[in-house]
Amino acid sequence: MFSTITAIAANVGVAPPLVELCNDAAGAGLEVRCTIDVVNYLNANGTKAASPPSPASTVTVTTCIGPAGAPICAAPVVTTLLVPVSTIRQCNATLAGGGRVVCSASITNHFVVAPGAIVAASVFQCDASFAGGGIVPGSSCLPVNTPGIIAMGTAVVDQCDGSGNGGGAFFTCTVTASTVTAAFPVRIDQCNGSNAGGGTTTICTAFIVNDVVALPAPPPVVVEDAPPVVVATVVPVPVAAAPITPPMPTFVAARRSAGAHLRSTAAAGPTGDPDGPAASTAAAGAGAAPDANAHSHAAPTRAHREWRACGHDERQRNPNDARATRWRRRPGARGPCRDRSDRA
Repeated sequence: MFSTITAIAANVGVAPPLVELCNDAAGAGLEVRCTIDVVNYLNANGTKAASPPSPASTVTVTTCIGPAGAPICAAPVVTTLLVPVSTIRQCNATLAGGGRVVCSASITNHFVVAPGAIVAASVFQCDASFAGGGIVPGSSCLPVNTPGIIAMGTAVVDQCDGSGNGGGAFFTCTVTASTVTAAFPVRIDQCNGSNAGGGTTTICTAFIVNDVVALPAPPPVVVEDAPPVVVATVVPVPVAAAPITPPMPTFVAARRSAGAHLRSTAAAGPTGDPDGPAASTAAAGAGAAPDANAHSHAAPTRAHREWRACGHDERQRNPNDARATRWRRRPGARGPCRDRSDRA
C-alpha cells in the first residue's frame, strides 16, 4: 500500500482520519523511501480551526521505490482535508533481505488558541530488532524508550520494532524532540516488522510538534478592474463677433443763391476760414461726432471779399435763418465800408 488516506471523517467530532503509506511492500534487494508530513490547524479543543482561510489539515506525501541505492521517486502529492489528521502508519512489514527502508513521518499541530498542557511525547522503538549478529557500527536508536512503556501500541511514537533481524544490519531510528497534548492525541507507527533478512538498512525518523500560532492570512481578494469612466470633453464653439458696420458719410444740405443742392462734408472750405467745411470734415475724419448745427457755406461772393477787405472778417450765423451769413465790421476797422448783411 503505497499511498492511502483512509477513514476521512466528513464532520468535526468523528474519528480523525488516518494516513498510511508504503506498507506491505514485498521484495529483496529493493529500496523504499517514503515521507509523510501532516500540518493541522486546530482550536483549543482539538477541532479544526476556521476554514477558510486554511483547511483543517494539509498532507504531503512522497514515495520512491526501486533497486537498492537507485529508487525511482514520484512527484510529491499534496492533499487538503476538512478534518485534522491524527495518525500516521508507514513502512511497516516492508521488504526482506538486502533491502533498504528509509522513511520519515511528522505531525505539526498549530493551535490558534492555547490547548492546555503540552508535554513530551512518549517513545517505544527498536524493540526485538536487529538480532542475528553483525550489527554495522554506527547503528543507533535515540532516544531511549520512555520509562514505563513496555509494549508496542502504548507510546505516541512506535518505530523500528521487530525489524532488521537476520544479521549484518545497519539502522538509525530517531525520534526528534516531540510534544503532545491531550486536546488532540496523535500517533506515529512506522518501520515496524520490516527488513526481515540479513544485510538490511533501516533509517526511520519521527517528529511531532504542538504550538500556538495565528491563522494564516487569507489570500488577497482579486477585484475585477472597473471599466474606465469616459468623461466627455465639452469644446466651446467659438461665436463669431457681430460685424461692425462702418458709419456712412454724413451729408448736410446747403443752399446757394443759385438753388438748393447737396454738399458732402468732405468738400474743401474757403481758404483761411477756420469755421468752413474743411474744418468740419477734418473733425469728422478724426472720429468726432457730427455737429447738429454744422452748416456748409457757399464760396464767398465778391461782396464778401470786399467786406473782408474792409475788416468785416467776423462772420456770424443768423440764428433765425440757417442760410444767412451776416458780415459785420470789426470794431476799429477803417475804410469806406458800411455795415450790411448779405445772403450767401
